[in-house]
Amino acid sequence: MELQCGMELVNAEVISNPWNVAHEFELADLDAGGPVRFACVGRLDPRAKGQDLVLQLMAMRKWKGRDVEVNFHGTGPYLNNLERMAKMCGAANVNFIGQTDDVRGIWEHHHGLLMASRYEGLPLAIVEAQLCGRIVVATDVAGISEHVRDGVDGFIAEAPTIRHLDAALERAWQVRGDWSKMGKASRERLKSTIPQDPVGDFVTKLGKLVAA
Repeated sequence: MELQCGMELVNAEVISNPWNVAHEFELADLDAGGPVRFACVGRLDPRAKGQDLVLQLMAMRKWKGRDVEVNFHGTGPYLNNLERMAKMCGAANVNFIGQTDDVRGIWEHHHGLLMASRYEGLPLAIVEAQLCGRIVVATDVAGISEHVRDGVDGFIAEAPTIRHLDAALERAWQVRGDWSKMGKASRERLKSTIPQDPVGDFVTKLGKLVAA
């Protein structure tokens, strides 16, 4: 924020957004030896979210030859464009699921989050996936690498390009037997660093400011 504003914010602090899963969620492990499913969660806006990169990635012969699929959860004005792109690329291993409010339901059926963002803040989808014990494969933009440690609890693509995404996803694929352990470690670390009730914390801070 300071870089974007071009000024030092001397009287500011970071306030967490609320998320749609609870700290106490603990989902069953998914077998990474069978069909592997990644969710790409967010509005359908390739300018920011990079869904076009995911389609081209999944259209690669290597990924089409593996038992892996990507499901897009979200809606937006670019749905028709992305559906046509998927067909043109021959990416038959992707599905457009639409909008859902059942965040836990997403992570009950997916091994991890795949996020090809070109620009971001800190996506809530990352926090939610990690709280559900799922790994994250994402690009190194904005605050993502603050929450996703490469090779520890997820995998970071150095830039939002097909080549870098392919390299990150390949590294993830090669250690898919470790995903459950990585996801659990990520969940425990995140629980110790984020507030359980960000809305309540924000209200408390506002109350103190008003009282002052």
